[in-house]
Amino acid sequence: MEKNTHTPRPLHLAQAEPLLRERLEATVMLTVTGGSMLPLLAGGRDRVTLGPVPERLRRGEVLLYRRADGSYVLHRLTGFGQDGTLVFCGDRQTEPERGIRPEQVIARAVAFERKGHFFTRRAPGYRVYCALWPRLRWCRQAIFHLRAVLPGNGRKGQK
Repeated sequence: MEKNTHTPRPLHLAQAEPLLRERLEATVMLTVTGGSMLPLLAGGRDRVTLGPVPERLRRGEVLLYRRADGSYVLHRLTGFGQDGTLVFCGDRQTEPERGIRPEQVIARAVAFERKGHFFTRRAPGYRVYCALWPRLRWCRQAIFHLRAVLPGNGRKGQK
């Protein structure tokens, strides 16, 4: 049996959107930009593998959507509006973004590369993170502030 050595090749979002909207079974890997998904994903360092949007969206999933202004956003689905819209929030954010229509969703994150290590949505550590982190939205700013000021915060050589 031949070993599968295929790895997704990075694409720009403008190239990937038509493929993902067709709901192909292929996946697309993109490098994360920005810091709204910290502590899970850091911009410029980590990557996400995107796949087709499932028929039924579930709270807690990380989804790529396009805002009305044309910007692309990768955030976690945190709820559903009474009018059928979706509510999203980045893992570092405290204020949800409301009013996203389901047709604005382009893809679902199916795997992640964080600090060079790959894991899927089904990894036990990720599942624990997904169960706990959204419940801490009320104290996220304090958590990030403490992390920044405490010794041993991972910033070697900085004062």
